[in-house]
Amino acid sequence: MKLKVAVFFFYEETIHYYTTILKQIFEDYVDIEMHLVVGIDSIVPFYADVVLNTGTFVEQPLRQKCLNSKAKFINISVTIDGSCLDELRELPRGSECLLVSCDNIYSWNTMVTLEQLGIDNVKFIPYFGQKLDLNGINIATYMGIKTYDLEGINRYIDIGWRIIHPYVIRRIGEEANLSSDFIENKISNYVKDESKILDYWKCVMISKTSEFIKDRLELLDFLENPTILINEQMMVLGLNESFRDEFHIDIERMIGNTLFCSALLTEINAACTENGGTGIYQSTNGRQYQVVLKPAGSYVVGFYNQIIIELKRVLIKDQSNESCYRFKDIVHESESMNRVIELARHFANTDYTILIEGESGTGKELLAHSIHAASKRSSWPFIAVNCGAFSETLLESELFGYAGGAFTGALRTGKKGMLEAANGGTIFLDEIGEASLKMQVKLLRFLQEKEVKPVGSNIVKNVDVRVICATNIDMEKAVSEGTIRDDFFYRLSAVTLFIPPLRERKEDIDPLLRSFLGCGTYHLDEKLQNFLHNWNWPGNARELKGCAEYILSFGSMFLKSSHLPERYRKKITKGFLTSESDKTSCLEKEKNIEIEILKCLEKNSMGRRGLVNTLSSKGTKFSEYAIRQALENLKEKGWITIGRGREATMITEEGKKQIQ
Repeated sequence: MKLKVAVFFFYEETIHYYTTILKQIFEDYVDIEMHLVVGIDSIVPFYADVVLNTGTFVEQPLRQKCLNSKAKFINISVTIDGSCLDELRELPRGSECLLVSCDNIYSWNTMVTLEQLGIDNVKFIPYFGQKLDLNGINIATYMGIKTYDLEGINRYIDIGWRIIHPYVIRRIGEEANLSSDFIENKISNYVKDESKILDYWKCVMISKTSEFIKDRLELLDFLENPTILINEQMMVLGLNESFRDEFHIDIERMIGNTLFCSALLTEINAACTENGGTGIYQSTNGRQYQVVLKPAGSYVVGFYNQIIIELKRVLIKDQSNESCYRFKDIVHESESMNRVIELARHFANTDYTILIEGESGTGKELLAHSIHAASKRSSWPFIAVNCGAFSETLLESELFGYAGGAFTGALRTGKKGMLEAANGGTIFLDEIGEASLKMQVKLLRFLQEKEVKPVGSNIVKNVDVRVICATNIDMEKAVSEGTIRDDFFYRLSAVTLFIPPLRERKEDIDPLLRSFLGCGTYHLDEKLQNFLHNWNWPGNARELKGCAEYILSFGSMFLKSSHLPERYRKKITKGFLTSESDKTSCLEKEKNIEIEILKCLEKNSMGRRGLVNTLSSKGTKFSEYAIRQALENLKEKGWITIGRGREATMITEEGKKQIQ
């Protein structure tokens, strides 16, 4: 039976090349099976006699999944052929050269290997697709495949594909019982000069060191604040992406140099070392940062003799997030909305998870913004995520983030998730009812533990985030139907705010309409007013706003029903109050308003605003529009006289008879 060899690679572009090489060497004597690892969770059970892997950190998961307990595990240790480096050796000492690679592991591995092979005349700058200022750099080195065409680079040096170490080829040959002459002949055809290749165990050590560097950089990138990692000799070992974004510098140029080579890093370091490890640094743009110096071991075990310098933005007192709405922006007059806002204000200063229920268009996100703006978190981010806009896997990576190379198409530098980006502030999960059952489990754990673990990473980070959710579905019904987990629902619904639909609070139509129409005095004809106040508005305030914007587009101060969109005009033509009960209800409401107005005017003459206030104080609430309509009807009947300007409205003798 032929020897079965399973090879695990992390990059799709390398699989075809190394498959071809291995098959050329071992011909048909060995079964070669290649696997692409897109994440530790993607490894499925397999059978093999020999397992080759390109990273020591993946060996333990592979051992757990391998069905052959006697399988041999070998680090494939792809390395550099030293006989292909003449062009690099000829570069002037001190030359800067981009090192184009797959990711930061390969970059560091390659740089250390080149140094061990005597290439000390070139300063390599790792490049794997990240943002980078290429000013002044015109040389780039790549390995076998030119993955980028970069502006400003006029010379590319190919040092060839990394080669499979001869030691690995010999080990496979031994396991397959192939003759040594056969194997040595294959190696001599594959490698130009074996003496110019590093010792296998040195290659393995470089691989382990590079993985440690990768873990170090990954740790830095999952720290929220701009962070610098140095050793006791003040050499810069790493800076995170947050530092790059905050100060707009190329961190690659600083790694490997002493901290004092940069004026910026020198000033930051001085801010804390001169004050016992904590101080304030003020940048040139006026921002202030609290600078904290700590041993790296206080963040993660195993980082010995290394120091982290972390910068935390000092916020201006009472600074608020300008993008947020406030409670004052919620236009309403109804008692039901008053109650919702009163409850929202009460819970704003707590950290409770809040579930906002309501039909589409009722203003759930507006209420969420207002809660955030009134909370102690108002100076920190408010991030809104529509759970219904993403697939299950995409939603997970958007919320929790992912490590570099976690899946095909992932950014090589990884990406911070929304939950971490909202640290200190509020995350608003809209359409939470659309989350899959699997995602509900992950979110439930987050709500309980306040921890995020990016896709493809083993780093777990604590975050301090207030969660507000919203839905337009009946959550209790969804629980009974099995689309929402009961434990997830109970965790979300401890504090529930329900925004009633617009059809149940018609008194809010007038103030909303005034808000949507904006500045100016508009006259609405009776037919248009009748429609606006009797239509059910299934799209709620959003639909009303769209209708108002359409009407305004005609540029007229005298607005008519003919200015309505076509679909509404058809409703008016057909008569949208079709049932006799609807018509009777409207007539009774009109009569009640008229009688109440006559009773008020019998005691005192007053204007329209006075009538609104008087009726409200008696517990009878009618909108200003309804009162205006009733006054016009009463005038036509001769029961009242309406004064002009500041003159009051008075009841006539005929009107007094109606009360009696």
